[in-house]
Amino acid sequence: MTQDPPAPASQRTRWFVLIAVSLGLLLATVDTSILYVVMPLLTDELSASVSESLWITNM
Repeated sequence: MTQDPPAPASQRTRWFVLIAVSLGLLLATVDTSILYVVMPLLTDELSASVSESLWITNM
């Protein structure tokens, strides 16, 4: 009982899904990194309290 190799369309679909998920993760990572780098400046400029800083981070 041997299995047939996946069809080429199935292979392309898997790669497309992998690329789409990877790009989404990359965008989220870059967005989070930028926020954490800028957070001290935002906190100082807005005179934000700790709870307000947490709100900025969570949004």
